[in-house]
Amino acid sequence: MLEVSNLSFKYTDKPILVNATFRLFNHDHAVIVGPNGVGKSTFLNLICKNLLPDSGSIEWLPNTTYAYLDQHIKINSNKTISEYLYEVFADLYEKEEKMNYYYEMLGTCTPNEFDKYLSRATQIQDELEEKNFYRLKSEIGNIVNGLGISNIDLQTPLSKLSGGQRAKVFLGKLLLEECDCILLDEPTNFLDVKHIEWLTKYLQSYPKSFVVITHDYEFAKNIANVVFELKNGSFERYNGDFSFYEKEKIILWFGICSSFYIFCRCRRDRG
Repeated sequence: MLEVSNLSFKYTDKPILVNATFRLFNHDHAVIVGPNGVGKSTFLNLICKNLLPDSGSIEWLPNTTYAYLDQHIKINSNKTISEYLYEVFADLYEKEEKMNYYYEMLGTCTPNEFDKYLSRATQIQDELEEKNFYRLKSEIGNIVNGLGISNIDLQTPLSKLSGGQRAKVFLGKLLLEECDCILLDEPTNFLDVKHIEWLTKYLQSYPKSFVVITHDYEFAKNIANVVFELKNGSFERYNGDFSFYEKEKIILWFGICSSFYIFCRCRRDRG
């Protein structure tokens, strides 16, 4: 789905990424870990083309759709929350209007036109059913309730929302879009425990891919099936969940300590 090769980026004279390699596959539920300031958010901005790398390549599989939830999302619009969420499905609502028009024409058209209008109407209806159009209100309601957006009047303009409220609404729209890959930077920062639990279950069953940056290790443990550690400007991929990553780190640390102990014993024996 995504292949990053020899990626380098720096701010002024501070290297952030140095010949970094990163591969994301279909159905990867990935978490990126690493200390503050190592470049995790910068990397997401690079792969979604908000920043240009100094060198290297970022290649998404053709026709792959992706969306990015920034920690500092800004939505300046007089659209209401409801309008903003429902516009994800604007094309389907346009088709519904056209279908209704064709059905209305059946009552006034000539006998020769009847089959034509009926065929067009039923064709659109089949398309809408295939895309679960008649379940949209339920799907939107699930996300609105799950993220706590229902606690806000849905007719409130986005420009009147707080930063945390805007982030919830943006995340809600992002989930409704069902992109091939979603990129989430600290998505739990603006959610309470109940809504984090809902988001956890949603991501566990997400049928496509995602990349999440989070310092909430409990959240990471519950959603990841692959972990990327960003360290010294490059990535290490761990093909397992967060518990697997932690065990591998313990084994690695034990190996380093053992090697150091043996080295010290040898130096002492020689001395």
